[in-house]
Amino acid sequence: MFKITKSRGEFVREAETDANGAITLDGLPAGSYIVTEIKAPDGYILQDTPKTFEIKDSGSMELVFTNKKAYGLQIRKVVKGTNQPLDGCAFTVEKANGEMVGTYTTDSSGLVTVSGLEDGVYIVTELSCPEGYRLDPTPQNVIVTSGELATVTFENEKLAGVRIKKVDAVTGEGVYGVRFLIKDEHNNLIGEYSTDQDGYIELDDLLTDGKSEIKLKVEEVAAAEGYVLDDTVRTLRVRRGETTELVVENTPILGQIQVVKKSAQDNPVTNQSKGSLLEGAVFEITNADTGRVVDTMTSDSRGIAASNPIPLGRYYVQEVQVPRFYQLNNEKVEAKLKVEGDVVQIEMYNDPANIQTTIEKTGNYTVDAGLNMRYDFTNIANNSNVTLDNFFWHDRIPTDAVRAATLTTGTYNARVWYKITFKTNMNDYRTLADNLLSTNAYSFKIDSGSLKLAAGEYVTDIRFEFGTVPAGFEMTEKATLLVYVPDYMANGYNIINRAECGGSYQGEWDNAASVWVTKIYRAPTYTKPTLPQTGF
Repeated sequence: MFKITKSRGEFVREAETDANGAITLDGLPAGSYIVTEIKAPDGYILQDTPKTFEIKDSGSMELVFTNKKAYGLQIRKVVKGTNQPLDGCAFTVEKANGEMVGTYTTDSSGLVTVSGLEDGVYIVTELSCPEGYRLDPTPQNVIVTSGELATVTFENEKLAGVRIKKVDAVTGEGVYGVRFLIKDEHNNLIGEYSTDQDGYIELDDLLTDGKSEIKLKVEEVAAAEGYVLDDTVRTLRVRRGETTELVVENTPILGQIQVVKKSAQDNPVTNQSKGSLLEGAVFEITNADTGRVVDTMTSDSRGIAASNPIPLGRYYVQEVQVPRFYQLNNEKVEAKLKVEGDVVQIEMYNDPANIQTTIEKTGNYTVDAGLNMRYDFTNIANNSNVTLDNFFWHDRIPTDAVRAATLTTGTYNARVWYKITFKTNMNDYRTLADNLLSTNAYSFKIDSGSLKLAAGEYVTDIRFEFGTVPAGFEMTEKATLLVYVPDYMANGYNIINRAECGGSYQGEWDNAASVWVTKIYRAPTYTKPTLPQTGF
């Protein structure tokens, strides 16, 4: 079994080899990928060194992973009666003379493989097993022989158990904090227990003195806040190796939470004034005790978001989706429903989204024909109070007067992965470099020779593509572009260069531009005057 991720760690898929030991991955977009083996075939050792590969626009490639055959000792852990693999069981392995080899834990296949062992007798002892199973404390001896895989199997008996689930009679969701008394058939108290955050009480190992089954009495003695007590006493029969389940419903006592959503300030994008009621805000209501989301609500045209009826109790209300052209309000507001029919109303405000990008470009005021000059790019920033998508900056090279030579990227105050693309007079945009980190500085030769362009082909545009950037994302070290001015350019010609920067928020774009003009200077040519000859 293999896991495939992108070079930056983004999960792509898992895949398992076929009968021929092969996997074919089709439909992967161009980019860099990492392949990691996560499960080896039975009897083989995991090859856990990842391998990388790159998908280009066309073609295919092959990766080969080699698994060594496992020699030594394999511990197999299964459930008694079903032979089902059991993970999470810990074992010690020691030599017959008492020398400790190590402690190991079974994987999802119920296996532990210990390689590199010397020939001899080893003792395997179970240390722990998952909850709900009986530990097998009997050590087992196993003989390890060079070139062979010795196998030892341990079985765990599943304990007799009870699982009680308390649920909301309306929603079916588990109810936290319900207290039960559990007694045996002679009314002897076994214990008092409370449901967990998912509404469960789970008890194991209830059979003692060799009994094969017992009867239990279950009684609810305290309902959760916001629910009606169910005082019915229920009888359960518990048998060895089985888990008896009981689902008990509670009728909720209901109330409602409402949010009134308003604009905190005038919004110049939407032309809404301060205090305007906002439609489209989405809120989650979570139970303060369990952290479970119990409802989601959306503000309507009146700015009101109303929950469905929910049980009395303590809740948190938090905005998870913001109205268009407003900032998300991250405040978590507590609301408590105290009596039947209670309606708690909360006012919450959103600040308008201020969308602004900037860029500045400077260069020479004058330049001699036949020489190089440098453009500097500074103050490239997302000055918005919100995250921007599709953030970029772009320079249109004035190819009527210059040719691009060298590009340096500059650095930024936040870690963002980005790429640089370029366009020529003969071809559309293609990638110059990808997977660049914004806090690192890079330099690239972009003249025609370095890029191996066709005869007469040259770079006309450069584009930096950052994707999503946070509010306040800004340049910390300037970017530069070195260009060459051909020596045939005329004196006084104006080289006009335009750079732009931009990004979008909820589909609304902001763009900034900077223009720099450089005048070509050619020194005047003087002809030496011819002086009249004089004689004596």
